[in-house]
Amino acid sequence: MYVHKVFSIVRVFRASLPIFFIVTFFLWNSTQPRATQEADLIRYDRVSERIIEIKNAMLDVETSVGTTSPVPVERGRWTEEEIGSEAQWQQMLQFILSRKATISKQSDYLTIERSNRLMGVLRTPSYMVFIDINDRSMVKAMNTKTGSIDYSSTDAKTVIQSAINALPRDGGQIFAKAGTYFISSSIQVNRSNVWIAGEGRGHTVLQAADAALLSTNLIDFLPSRLSNIRIENLTVDGNKAHNADLRDDDEQCLIASIERDLTDIYLINVEVRNSPRHGIRLVGGTAGGTKGVHCINVLAHDNGEEGIEYDFRIDDSDIINSKAYKNTIGMGIYGSHNFSLIGGEAYDNGGANVQIAYSGSQNAFRNRVTGVNIHHSSVGIDIWGDVDMSTFEFNTIYNHDSNNGFGIFISGKGPSRRCEDNVVARNVIDSVLNKGITFDRYADRNFVVENMVMNSRWVGIDIANSTVNDTLVVDNLLDKNETPLRDNGTHTQFSRNASLVARSGTAATTNTAISSTPTRYITNSSTSKLTSTTRPVTFLSTSYCMTIRTQISRASATEITTHNTFIE
Repeated sequence: MYVHKVFSIVRVFRASLPIFFIVTFFLWNSTQPRATQEADLIRYDRVSERIIEIKNAMLDVETSVGTTSPVPVERGRWTEEEIGSEAQWQQMLQFILSRKATISKQSDYLTIERSNRLMGVLRTPSYMVFIDINDRSMVKAMNTKTGSIDYSSTDAKTVIQSAINALPRDGGQIFAKAGTYFISSSIQVNRSNVWIAGEGRGHTVLQAADAALLSTNLIDFLPSRLSNIRIENLTVDGNKAHNADLRDDDEQCLIASIERDLTDIYLINVEVRNSPRHGIRLVGGTAGGTKGVHCINVLAHDNGEEGIEYDFRIDDSDIINSKAYKNTIGMGIYGSHNFSLIGGEAYDNGGANVQIAYSGSQNAFRNRVTGVNIHHSSVGIDIWGDVDMSTFEFNTIYNHDSNNGFGIFISGKGPSRRCEDNVVARNVIDSVLNKGITFDRYADRNFVVENMVMNSRWVGIDIANSTVNDTLVVDNLLDKNETPLRDNGTHTQFSRNASLVARSGTAATTNTAISSTPTRYITNSSTSKLTSTTRPVTFLSTSYCMTIRTQISRASATEITTHNTFIE
């Protein structure tokens, strides 16, 4: 009887073991910290092997474009096969986490949603373009809705153009996987709301085939009045060794829109290289111009003309954190209004690193160049023709190697094409072979304020010609320039410029080491004819980002008794 009782107890205990372990597990689990979102994100049934380090996830591109209107939540649905390579999957997860997005498993799909605009590769593409791994000469385009291969050819241009042409009238996305695609003729973006995205600069490469750029541009925007075009995460290569330069500015560009009226064009994390002419060239149309062009993290190099060019009414646009080197002109902005060049780098370009000028009948108005690292070329910032009410501030300019090396060079074209009411402020200019800041001719009512100019081989700040009127040079630091200040202008005002030390090391008293005796007159900017006066006058300039107001009182025609400058 006792044996039966023992066996009964053992049977009950064995039957209770699973329940015991389950209860113990849940009790233990309830004491553990809740799994973080990051841990949840990296493990799914169909992608359980795709485990990555997420804490230090970094992307190569910042895609925040500063949209001012609310952006709706977007959703993208990707199967494991659509995600593609390990690198692509990692990039997607890194991007999601860096933007504080949420991701959840839904059936056999991954659903991605966030409250801001998604990078192109995260949107469900209309077509995925890829090189056949079994036949590397064959390019294919897969319809991501049906899974069918809709287009295939040995000519990548034919496949990409067919995919664009097949998009609905309200647009869609073409996603090109990593590989080099040889383009035989122009790819035409012929509708609005089109995104062309790759797997990254240097990974997805659209390269001009031999003789492909003889009479066309590699990527062209047609027709006029397109809007919301995005090209991102790819390289465009002009193959200039096998595409001769025909000296036609309207052709042989890598990304171009010539005399068309477009809005909201985004070029993000794009590399343009080896063009026989321009890397990127956008020319506004006559009906209203092009507005809202944004080059963000663009790399432009080894192009025959401008690396990046905005020409004629490319208004309300910007170039942000981009780099241009080994072009004829690094970045050229012509005849545009309300343009900003912010951050980035320009160097080793054959002419100017940055050029701001008029174009045809259009002046350059209310433009801004700020925070750019500029070095090694004949001119750092070239401001030419008819440039008005623009600001050049917080730039670093150094080591301009040619005999004509200038830091900032400002010159109008003639009496009717003058540079007026501009502000050159708070720049650091070091070791140029000619002049640090130069007003060459035909310039009126410009301000040079709080700059540091050092080690110029000739002149630190030069007012070079009698056609330069009413320049205010105030609160600048000049150190070890061959000649700190020179004035051949008309009615130039110098005040509170400090530490004027010649290259020889000889100290100079503030505002006395000037090559010619300046005429110390100042006037209201609305007065065209200057007269001496004993009444207080105000010198006012309003630029893109600041207003400078200077008040002058005189006891006589030559003696200044009070001088107050306000930067607002």
